Amino acid sequence: DRSLYLVLWKPREGEEMRQVEYWLQTIALHVPGARVLLVPTYADEGIISHLNLREMQNRFTEGSNQGHLYIGNIYPVGNIENQGIEELKKAIAEEAQHLRGMGEPWTPNAIEAENEMMERNQHDITEDEYVNHCVNHKIRPKDARGYRGQYWHDLGKILYFSEDTHLRNLVVLKPNWISKAMSRVMNDTRLLDDKGVLPHSRLPEIWDKQDTHGYRYPPRHHPTFLKLMYKFELGYELQGGTKTLAPHLLPMNSPDEVLSAPTDGTPCVQMTYRFGFMPAGLMSRFIVRTHHYLYKGMHWREGVVLESKDHFAKVVTREDLSQDVVVLEVWGKYPSDFITRLRYE
Repeated sequence: DRSLYLVLWKPREGEEMRQVEYWLQTIALHVPGARVLLVPTYADEGIISHLNLREMQNRFTEGSNQGHLYIGNIYPVGNIENQGIEELKKAIAEEAQHLRGMGEPWTPNAIEAENEMMERNQHDITEDEYVNHCVNHKIRPKDARGYRGQYWHDLGKILYFSEDTHLRNLVVLKPNWISKAMSRVMNDTRLLDDKGVLPHSRLPEIWDKQDTHGYRYPPRHHPTFLKLMYKFELGYELQGGTKTLAPHLLPMNSPDEVLSAPTDGTPCVQMTYRFGFMPAGLMSRFIVRTHHYLYKGMHWREGVVLESKDHFAKVVTREDLSQDVVVLEVWGKYPSDFITRLRYE
């Protein structure tokens, strides 16, 4: 609720509604109730948007299964003659007035502290360095660790997990630095061959190697980066603490002998969820959240088998009649107890 979103696209006949709706669904998933302006481009080249604004607004009203958004008007723009740019600027200013934090007093000291942090060459500093920097600009330590730090974190100026005892000592001044570190793991081709299993002995090979942009991540950061992976639900630590599993790099196919519900009369409950829009990474995040229930290593990129106190669950994703479907099947003496726990994961 501190941000205003602009959805920009180049109108294409027959694809326009679908491509815009995809991005609106993505925003609604991550930031329900967000404010959005729609901005078709190439207006000065005669490419006209035929998007049905009223229909799109109705799809994202409060209580809709698509998610809730405040969708403003459509503002066509073109770069050749700056067509529509002034109108868009005005609309942004008007919509921004409704965002949380607008109108709150922001002292010159705080602005100066923020600007100096952004100008530093360091990618990261410790929490003590961060607090001392704020104190030097007459910001109280309590405020630096509290609402000031949360404000800068919410806006993406810094990454500061003040309430996480494992991560609070890393204050990231260049958030893109962390994004690049995570992408090195996510794009590591060897992990595909290793079925998503990352031995921690490989961390220097992945992170402590300078890339074409000069980025490298010394070993002192590696334990913290692993904790960030776990916090962002990109992976979880395997038993023994020497390896991490990245579920999105698991094999595509299920194991040859995957467990299925018995046909001997054992009580079984099945729930099917149908999505017009499947959230990206849904299954991999579910596997991370439920890995403590994992049954005999039975997981793959689109499914998992879980076990708890002689009760079993099989969760799979698939496509059915052009819809994305998640099927949750639980069996055992009292399957409703286990299925209730899994629904809240």
